[in-house]
Amino acid sequence: MKKFNKLALAVGVAGGLLAVPAMAVPISLDVRADGDGAFALGDADTRTDTFNQLTLDGFNPTSVYYDIDNSGGVSTGDIVIDAAITTVLGLNGLDGTSTEALGLAWGVDVSWVLEGTATVLNFDPDPNYNGLGTDALVGEFNGGEVALTCTGSCAGDEIVIDVTGSSVSDPFSGDIEIEVFGEVADVTAGFARFEAGTRAGEDFADIVLDPLDTIRVRGNSELEGGATVPAALDDGESVFDWLDARYDTSIATALDGLIADFELRTFGEGTVADRYLRTTFLNSANIQFDVPAPATLGLLGLGLLGLGARARKQRS
Repeated sequence: MKKFNKLALAVGVAGGLLAVPAMAVPISLDVRADGDGAFALGDADTRTDTFNQLTLDGFNPTSVYYDIDNSGGVSTGDIVIDAAITTVLGLNGLDGTSTEALGLAWGVDVSWVLEGTATVLNFDPDPNYNGLGTDALVGEFNGGEVALTCTGSCAGDEIVIDVTGSSVSDPFSGDIEIEVFGEVADVTAGFARFEAGTRAGEDFADIVLDPLDTIRVRGNSELEGGATVPAALDDGESVFDWLDARYDTSIATALDGLIADFELRTFGEGTVADRYLRTTFLNSANIQFDVPAPATLGLLGLGLLGLGARARKQRS
């Protein structure tokens, strides 16, 4: 299956890009086989219903904090990675024109990797996070990748999203609302297309192929367990040991691979900083897609202070 890669633009005013409102544009996916077998009605095509959002199943991200300033705990500015494996639970916003949705014959696995820095918000002299009521520990993510990989009849088809930023609600107000922003970087040709608006009928792959065009992505969820204090690894305990005690071995192995890849890219070979780990819970998450209107793109172009390009590794 041919995939198209896009040159990701490194924008010096990324915050300005994220400030532009984005509305979900309805899309559909091609499951590569008639997906109606598990449903009472069928239309004998291979596309899903038109939908506005992908809704992920609830999952437990593992956060790994790296004590780069040797403070003996997690403090503001420490490097953090969030890694998780989950699945797409359903399609949100079905319009009823087709009966296909996630069924017995196919599904979508999700690999979630967010990279950024820790921020400790507190009102006491201790610079490290200690889990007291006056503390909050949040991540500011400006990199990473979310991969939506189809299984079953459309096995191997995928949408890969580059993470560009995040935001979080006031963590002292109760539940922590988080948003993650990004753009589609890789996509399998024919897998996804817009179904409404000025881009109706356009394949994601055609849009991604154009370096001047962008499919923007926004994910939102509610974080539970944000007060959990990260724990240091015990003497002789590896990251995999820690993961294997909390997840099925297959998931622990996958998460360990994601974390190891991040550490190699970030720290190179050899010993990394002391690690502190914790798990939290996201009670599902919604992912939506949008393309800025041409006029919006023009206004954004005027505000770009610096542009760079990096070639993503060609996926087989």
